[in-house]
Amino acid sequence: MKKLRLPATLCVLVFLLLPGGIPLPSAAAAVPRQQVIMVLVNRLGYEDLRDAQLPGIRQLAQRGACGLMIVKTAGVPRDPSAYLTLGAGTPAAAPQAAGRNFNAAEEPEPAVSARDVYFRNTGFQAPPEAVVQIAPGVLLESNARLDHPVLPGALGECIRRAGKKTAVIGTSDNKMEQAERWAPLVAMDGRGLVDAGDVGNDLLLADPLAPFGSRTDYARLERRLAALRDRADLIVVETGDLYRLAMVEGEMLSAQAAAARRQALRRVDAFVGRLLPWIDRHTLIMLVSPLPPPAALKSGARFTP
Repeated sequence: MKKLRLPATLCVLVFLLLPGGIPLPSAAAAVPRQQVIMVLVNRLGYEDLRDAQLPGIRQLAQRGACGLMIVKTAGVPRDPSAYLTLGAGTPAAAPQAAGRNFNAAEEPEPAVSARDVYFRNTGFQAPPEAVVQIAPGVLLESNARLDHPVLPGALGECIRRAGKKTAVIGTSDNKMEQAERWAPLVAMDGRGLVDAGDVGNDLLLADPLAPFGSRTDYARLERRLAALRDRADLIVVETGDLYRLAMVEGEMLSAQAAAARRQALRRVDAFVGRLLPWIDRHTLIMLVSPLPPPAALKSGARFTP
């Protein structure tokens, strides 16, 4: 069996999930003994943390710890590469096709389920409740010629080998022709599979004033997350709205873009605030931003919370 080598950040996360990693009291039967919920708020900047109108995020930081990171990708920093890097634990590259992640029952091709496409492309059977990356060969090809080894899905692979389960919920998709569902790249294993979850577009709410005409339905996202709590040890949650805004804010007047960003942040903050009661000695909630806001990235400021 191939030996996995992980950097310190992923080692800490795996350590938290391993049995005996830290001494903990007995947890309720409905929730795994040690659980990590990673909330992804892509394109969040560290300046946003100073906003007094984000009480949920501020309280999360005050109850735990706050730090900054740079997700150093291979090549130009792009969203799929940043997500894949988080899951691989080393600078990785990913094309737009890396967003082709689907619920097993979805049909990315007419009358053909993602489960069938995944089996056709990998030879592995996916459970009916799984989320699958249907083009894992693209990820391997994108990283084959780098000057360092990259194992897409290293985090999920370590968790799987430890006998633990992963889940992913939420979507950064914009409902356009090419799927842009990046979150499974963080939680998937080396086969491109996440044990359970929901990344479907029914988690989006129609809103003609939102970028691409839709935004995250946080009430539905919260319900789906609650239903997954007893089924996974690592749950990755995608919020999506700031990413969709980042894709179109160059077309907007600066004042209108700033107002839209404030609204999106308020919705994220309210969602985070509703998760705070879940925190205890056996449940860790992390808020992570793979890339900074577009203006910061353009200026070379790469730090994110």
